Amino acid sequence: MDVADIIKVLENRADKAMQDAFSHWMAMSNIHREEFRQVRQLWMLTRGPWPVTTDREPLTQIHERMKRNHRRKKSRQAIFTLTVVLMISVTAWVLWPTYSPRPSGQNLSFNHASLKDVAGQLEKTFDINIEITRPEVETCLFTGSFSKASTLKDIMNAISHSLSISVAGTRRGYEWKGSGC
Repeated sequence: MDVADIIKVLENRADKAMQDAFSHWMAMSNIHREEFRQVRQLWMLTRGPWPVTTDREPLTQIHERMKRNHRRKKSRQAIFTLTVVLMISVTAWVLWPTYSPRPSGQNLSFNHASLKDVAGQLEKTFDINIEITRPEVETCLFTGSFSKASTLKDIMNAISHSLSISVAGTRRGYEWKGSGC
């Protein structure tokens, strides 16, 4: 709807067809209602009714101001969306090693293997980094097998519980801590 038509509605100079078109236009979207609110606010500030003039400069100024406000709103929405996407991306990047998927078709089995060997095999299988903080922990022996359905988190929990060591997720993988066997 044109700004001049909105002003006619505000000044009660609109015919029945224009009033119906205005009502339909208002019901269509929040953007239309916001545009009407802005025109009405400017109209009220000028203490209408507006003078009849051949100069369309006041209407052009109102229209330009409305466009500027609309561009600002779109810019704010774009910045908000970009911020949310960036936050989600950073979160996914930080948490990625914790939720590494298991390559399909591989069963893992360890029979009296040192934790150093277990860590090496897990690093190759899951493409992660495992840091063992104390040399005494490296010599601990682990026996266990894991099916294709086992996740990295399940494996880490099993190792932690069976040997009473602490397993902590880090940015690049995991860290194993403990006092030894």
